[in-house]
Amino acid sequence: MTGYGQGDAWARATGEDATSQAAQDPEAVEGPQAAARPPAGPQSGPGEQAVQPARRASDVVSVRDLRVPAIIGVYDWERAAEQVLAFHVDLAADVARAAATGDVADAVDYSAVAATITRVVRDGQFRLIETAAERVAEAVRRDFPVGWIRVEVAKPIASADGTGSYTAVIAIERGSR
Repeated sequence: MTGYGQGDAWARATGEDATSQAAQDPEAVEGPQAAARPPAGPQSGPGEQAVQPARRASDVVSVRDLRVPAIIGVYDWERAAEQVLAFHVDLAADVARAAATGDVADAVDYSAVAATITRVVRDGQFRLIETAAERVAEAVRRDFPVGWIRVEVAKPIASADGTGSYTAVIAIERGSR
């Protein structure tokens, strides 16, 4: 039905509420351009919970202080024994759906993220922590629904050659929020 162009005219002509008509046939109330527009706000049917429309993820899921024993280092003496690397990983992920549904299937499984990080590092036996950070970022972005990741890797360095002990840290960011 076309020709009215105004919701009030439809209501006067039919006795129906213009908003109910707009929900059924937006073109009849607002003209042909309205039919091309997506419906405003959350949509749901009877007995269903409204789910918010997709939005750019600005939520951050983090895995902190994940300690992974690893063979890492440039020198043979470094690679002779496992060293413990500490990971701090932040992921941009939309948590709104999981919050709305309460369903863990809608959430980023941070235990699975931690398992992926551990597997990549233990299997990798990297020379540099920079390489470890890159491989972790690649695997997590491939295996989980995240658009952005920040990986920080810390490696304790023992005192040697007159230098005090310290922690070397590399942090990388990949993707976009």
